[in-house]
Amino acid sequence: MPNSFKTGDVVRLKSGGPEMTISDGAASGMYLCHWFN
Repeated sequence: MPNSFKTGDVVRLKSGGPEMTISDGAASGMYLCHWFN
C-alpha cells in the first residue's frame, strides 16, 4: 500500500467497508474521502 495518495485514488479501509475516492489531501497525512452508493 502506498504511503501517500493522490486525488482520485480509490482506497478501502483495512477493516473493510466501501471503496472511497480521495478528494483532498494534506502534508500532515490527513485525507478527505468520499464514497458513493
